[in-house]
Amino acid sequence: MDVSNTIIKKICISSLLLLVLILLCYNLSIKKAINAYRVYRTMISSSESPCKIQNDINSLQSDINNIAKELGESNLSVNKRNILIEKISEFSEMHRINVIEMPPSHLLDKEGYLIETNMIKLQGSFIGIVTTVHKLEKEKFIGRILSIRYYALTNRITKSRELFAEIFVQNITSTGYE
Repeated sequence: MDVSNTIIKKICISSLLLLVLILLCYNLSIKKAINAYRVYRTMISSSESPCKIQNDINSLQSDINNIAKELGESNLSVNKRNILIEKISEFSEMHRINVIEMPPSHLLDKEGYLIETNMIKLQGSFIGIVTTVHKLEKEKFIGRILSIRYYALTNRITKSRELFAEIFVQNITSTGYE
Protein backbone atom coordinates (compact mmCIF):
# COMPACT_ATOMS: atom_id res chain seq x y z
CA MET A 1 0.00 0.00 0.00
CA ASP A 2 2.79 2.36 0.77
CA VAL A 3 4.20 2.09 -2.71
CA SER A 4 0.86 2.84 -4.38
CA ASN A 5 0.30 5.85 -2.06
CA THR A 6 3.69 7.30 -2.89
CA ILE A 7 3.08 6.77 -6.60
CA ILE A 8 -0.32 8.49 -6.34
CA LYS A 9 1.25 11.36 -4.37
CA LYS A 10 4.01 11.72 -6.98
CA ILE A 11 1.45 11.76 -9.81
CA CYS A 12 -0.67 14.35 -7.95
CA ILE A 13 2.36 16.56 -7.24
CA SER A 14 3.58 16.23 -10.83
CA SER A 15 0.11 17.09 -12.17
CA LEU A 16 -0.11 20.07 -9.85
CA LEU A 17 3.37 21.29 -10.86
CA LEU A 18 2.46 20.84 -14.52
CA LEU A 19 -0.72 22.87 -14.01
CA VAL A 20 1.21 25.66 -12.24
CA LEU A 21 3.80 25.64 -15.04
CA ILE A 22 1.10 25.91 -17.72
CA LEU A 23 -0.57 28.80 -15.87
CA LEU A 24 2.78 30.60 -15.53
CA CYS A 25 3.53 30.19 -19.26
CA TYR A 26 0.08 31.44 -20.16
CA ASN A 27 0.31 34.51 -17.93
CA LEU A 28 3.88 35.40 -18.86
CA SER A 29 3.92 34.99 -22.61
CA ILE A 30 0.90 33.50 -24.31
CA LYS A 31 -1.60 35.96 -22.81
CA LYS A 32 0.51 38.94 -23.96
CA ALA A 33 0.85 37.49 -27.44
CA ILE A 34 -2.90 36.92 -27.72
CA ASN A 35 -3.63 40.48 -26.55
CA ALA A 36 -1.07 41.90 -28.99
CA TYR A 37 -2.66 39.90 -31.81
CA ARG A 38 -6.12 41.22 -30.87
CA VAL A 39 -4.83 44.80 -30.89
CA TYR A 40 -3.18 44.18 -34.26
CA ARG A 41 -6.39 42.79 -35.75
CA THR A 42 -8.44 45.77 -34.50
CA MET A 43 -5.87 48.18 -35.94
CA ILE A 44 -5.94 46.41 -39.30
CA SER A 45 -9.72 46.35 -39.43
CA SER A 46 -10.02 50.01 -38.41
CA SER A 47 -7.35 51.36 -40.76
CA GLU A 48 -8.40 53.09 -43.95
CA SER A 49 -7.84 51.65 -47.37
CA PRO A 50 -4.88 52.90 -49.45
CA CYS A 51 -7.28 54.36 -52.05
CA LYS A 52 -8.91 56.57 -49.42
CA ILE A 53 -5.53 57.70 -48.14
CA GLN A 54 -4.42 58.59 -51.69
CA ASN A 55 -7.64 60.55 -52.21
CA ASP A 56 -6.98 62.45 -48.98
CA ILE A 57 -3.45 63.27 -50.14
CA ASN A 58 -4.74 64.50 -53.50
CA SER A 59 -7.38 66.61 -51.74
CA LEU A 60 -4.78 68.16 -49.46
CA GLN A 61 -2.48 68.89 -52.41
CA SER A 62 -5.30 70.67 -54.25
CA ASP A 63 -6.04 72.68 -51.08
CA ILE A 64 -2.37 73.68 -50.91
CA ASN A 65 -2.45 74.74 -54.56
CA ASN A 66 -5.60 76.82 -53.98
CA ILE A 67 -4.05 78.56 -50.99
CA ALA A 68 -0.87 79.21 -52.97
CA LYS A 69 -2.91 80.77 -55.79
CA GLU A 70 -4.71 82.99 -53.27
CA LEU A 71 -1.36 84.11 -51.88
CA GLY A 72 -0.11 84.89 -55.37
CA GLU A 73 2.33 82.02 -55.69
CA SER A 74 2.24 79.78 -58.72
CA ASN A 75 1.94 76.01 -58.44
CA LEU A 76 5.30 75.68 -60.17
CA SER A 77 6.87 77.95 -57.56
CA VAL A 78 5.46 75.90 -54.67
CA ASN A 79 6.71 72.66 -56.22
CA LYS A 80 10.22 74.02 -56.81
CA ARG A 81 10.38 75.29 -53.24
CA ASN A 82 9.26 71.87 -51.96
CA ILE A 83 11.96 70.19 -54.04
CA LEU A 84 14.52 72.63 -52.67
CA ILE A 85 13.43 71.95 -49.08
CA GLU A 86 13.60 68.18 -49.64
CA LYS A 87 17.08 68.35 -51.17
CA ILE A 88 18.44 70.71 -48.51
CA SER A 89 17.15 68.49 -45.70
CA GLU A 90 18.58 65.40 -47.43
CA PHE A 91 22.00 67.01 -47.91
CA SER A 92 22.05 68.45 -44.38
CA GLU A 93 21.49 64.99 -42.90
CA MET A 94 24.22 63.48 -45.09
CA HIS A 95 26.83 66.12 -44.24
CA ARG A 96 25.83 66.88 -40.62
CA ILE A 97 24.98 70.53 -41.13
CA ASN A 98 22.04 72.45 -39.68
CA VAL A 99 19.48 74.44 -41.62
CA ILE A 100 19.13 77.54 -39.46
CA GLU A 101 16.64 79.52 -41.51
CA MET A 102 14.70 79.33 -44.75
CA PRO A 103 12.33 82.28 -45.02
CA PRO A 104 9.46 82.35 -47.55
CA SER A 105 10.30 82.82 -51.20
CA HIS A 106 10.61 86.31 -52.62
CA LEU A 107 8.51 86.43 -55.81
CA LEU A 108 8.74 89.07 -58.52
CA ASP A 109 6.57 89.05 -61.65
CA LYS A 110 8.28 91.20 -64.22
CA GLU A 111 7.81 91.43 -67.99
CA GLY A 112 6.25 88.01 -68.40
CA TYR A 113 8.67 86.19 -66.11
CA LEU A 114 8.25 85.01 -62.54
CA ILE A 115 11.47 85.36 -60.57
CA GLU A 116 11.59 83.36 -57.36
CA THR A 117 14.46 83.83 -54.92
CA ASN A 118 15.03 81.58 -51.90
CA MET A 119 17.49 82.17 -49.08
CA ILE A 120 18.89 79.30 -47.03
CA LYS A 121 21.02 79.80 -43.93
CA LEU A 122 23.22 76.82 -42.99
CA GLN A 123 25.51 76.15 -40.04
CA GLY A 124 28.18 73.47 -39.83
CA SER A 125 31.64 72.49 -40.96
CA PHE A 126 33.30 74.07 -43.98
CA ILE A 127 33.54 70.75 -45.82
CA GLY A 128 29.88 69.95 -45.12
CA ILE A 129 28.65 73.33 -46.34
CA VAL A 130 30.85 73.33 -49.46
CA THR A 131 29.78 69.78 -50.33
CA THR A 132 26.12 70.73 -49.88
CA VAL A 133 26.54 73.80 -52.10
CA HIS A 134 28.28 71.68 -54.74
CA LYS A 135 25.46 69.13 -54.73
CA LEU A 136 22.87 71.93 -54.95
CA GLU A 137 24.65 73.30 -58.02
CA LYS A 138 24.62 69.89 -59.69
CA GLU A 139 20.97 69.12 -58.81
CA LYS A 140 18.43 69.72 -61.56
CA PHE A 141 15.17 71.66 -61.07
CA ILE A 142 16.39 73.52 -57.99
CA GLY A 143 17.55 76.70 -59.70
CA ARG A 144 20.82 78.50 -59.95
CA ILE A 145 22.85 79.66 -57.00
CA LEU A 146 23.20 83.44 -57.10
CA SER A 147 25.52 83.98 -54.19
CA ILE A 148 26.99 82.39 -51.10
CA ARG A 149 28.09 84.36 -48.09
CA TYR A 150 30.27 82.60 -45.51
CA TYR A 151 30.75 84.07 -42.06
CA ALA A 152 31.82 82.88 -38.63
CA LEU A 153 30.35 83.84 -35.27
CA THR A 154 31.58 83.09 -31.77
CA ASN A 155 29.25 81.03 -29.63
CA ARG A 156 29.35 82.75 -26.25
CA ILE A 157 28.27 79.65 -24.38
CA THR A 158 30.86 77.24 -25.76
CA LYS A 159 33.45 79.94 -26.61
CA SER A 160 33.94 78.36 -30.03
CA ARG A 161 33.62 79.77 -33.53
CA GLU A 162 30.84 78.44 -35.74
CA LEU A 163 30.68 78.71 -39.51
CA PHE A 164 27.51 79.91 -41.24
CA ALA A 165 26.57 80.28 -44.90
CA GLU A 166 23.75 82.19 -46.59
CA ILE A 167 22.85 80.73 -49.96
CA PHE A 168 20.60 82.49 -52.46
CA VAL A 169 18.91 80.24 -55.05
CA GLN A 170 16.92 81.74 -57.93
CA ASN A 171 14.37 80.30 -60.38
CA ILE A 172 13.09 82.18 -63.43
CA THR A 173 9.97 80.87 -65.17
CA SER A 174 7.91 82.27 -67.98
CA THR A 175 4.35 83.27 -67.03
CA GLY A 176 3.22 83.22 -70.63
CA TYR A 177 2.06 86.83 -70.99
CA GLU A 178 3.82 90.15 -71.45
